[in-house]
Amino acid sequence: LESLFVWQEYVDVSVDDSIRVNQTALLQNAIFEFKDKGETNTKGISVSWNGQSDLAPSTSTVYLQIFNRTSGLWETLDSDNTTAANTDFDLIGSQLYNLTDYYDINFWISCRVYQEAI
Repeated sequence: LESLFVWQEYVDVSVDDSIRVNQTALLQNAIFEFKDKGETNTKGISVSWNGQSDLAPSTSTVYLQIFNRTSGLWETLDSDNTTAANTDFDLIGSQLYNLTDYYDINFWISCRVYQEAI
């Protein structure tokens, strides 16, 4: 990941509103990774993301994924392949089983929104 947020950008994306943080991914895969900390590794995981892309999901699918620490693979929770460019859309998913595969020893999970360049 080559674009790190500054403090204000974390504040900007913490609320589902019209404030956006732009990410440039010209001829590159667009990836936004985010992490969340739980208090235990026995609580189900719910993840949501709201945003938009200037590369239409109808042209290149956008995926919401969670990292499985046991397999070392990203697993898809939701995707969008119908929305037009520059249009808000939501990705929502949950993981309710085998939760210890997703939490690290400090109860952090890793998720990402991913779109392949075309």
